[in-house]
Amino acid sequence: MTRPLDDVTAMIAQARRLGPDETLALRRVVWPDGKITLGEARILFELNRSSTAPSAEWVDFFVEAITAYLVEQAEPRGYVSDENAAWLMQAIDHDGKVDTLAELELLVKVIERAEN
Repeated sequence: MTRPLDDVTAMIAQARRLGPDETLALRRVVWPDGKITLGEARILFELNRSSTAPSAEWVDFFVEAITAYLVEQAEPRGYVSDENAAWLMQAIDHDGKVDTLAELELLVKVIERAEN
């Protein structure tokens, strides 16, 4: 993890808030080149779970970033591999249920965007 990402995630973890300002800060350090790593995707899920007040901006960013990671970055593009599908199911179903609106929207978006 990079120092700017450490700083932003520490700030968010302390505030437990994912408002427009926090989302913009994350977007700048996590997605400046439009690519998300597995480690960054995991961090986004952790932040989503720990937030008590996710904003609409956060939900949009979370869904967009994780969908890009799963559908557009991974090979073959346009598909969700068995490995990535298993990762997504584990990330969402860690406690036996879909916990947040962002997770539900993510599932819908991945199904819409992926060819298979």
